[in-house]
Amino acid sequence: MKKKSLIISVIVFVNLFFALAVGGIALADDEGTGIRAGLNVSADTAGLKTETTFPSAIGKVINFVFMFIGILFLIIVLYAGILWMIGGGDPGNIKKAKSYLINASIGLAVTLMAYQLTSFVIKQIQIQSAETVPVESSPTGAPPAPTPGT
Repeated sequence: MKKKSLIISVIVFVNLFFALAVGGIALADDEGTGIRAGLNVSADTAGLKTETTFPSAIGKVINFVFMFIGILFLIIVLYAGILWMIGGGDPGNIKKAKSYLINASIGLAVTLMAYQLTSFVIKQIQIQSAETVPVESSPTGAPPAPTPGT
């Protein structure tokens, strides 16, 4: 009975997660009729760039992957906690739950370090790919003379 309720709880949780994820995707449509259109209008009004560059697209994909890994960590920790609680004092179940918790914590630590590394690399790529506008100056270092008619 306990195993059946655990399976049902996990199924409900996974379905709820995917329902929220699909709902978020539906709200962020690309057809210009939803939230994204309003955000683009606001960004254009404020004078902000709305084009997506290659490094920022890579960054978005990496952020999504790390978000998914974080959610996976949460699911593993919840499963381990439930396994520990319904273990009934059985040393085998408690050892298995501890193993899940330790492995999930190690995985989270590795993921956070990987996130920091990729965040640093993406920022360095963005800095290197940023275009700089050259400033005209005379050979003496003085500012350029104004052109007639301006």
